[in-house]
Amino acid sequence: MSGPAQSNVPTVLALLALLAVGIGLLGLTALVMPQAFGFLAVIVGFFAFGAINYLIWGWWLQPLPVEDDSHPEIPRTDAD
Repeated sequence: MSGPAQSNVPTVLALLALLAVGIGLLGLTALVMPQAFGFLAVIVGFFAFGAINYLIWGWWLQPLPVEDDSHPEIPRTDAD
């Protein structure tokens, strides 16, 4: 007999708290070093580039059938 289903609320709250702490630390870093937001923009740009490529090549083009041309049929002539 299995017990009641566990709730994910504590995990979500912990992750949100961790995100808030991270944003707070980034804000403090930006006060001391204003270039931090430029560095963050570059990192987010790389992440966005990867995500867009994943969406285009992974999701949108996956349903297209790909023909296998690794073994093309060789036409034969009957020269007997």
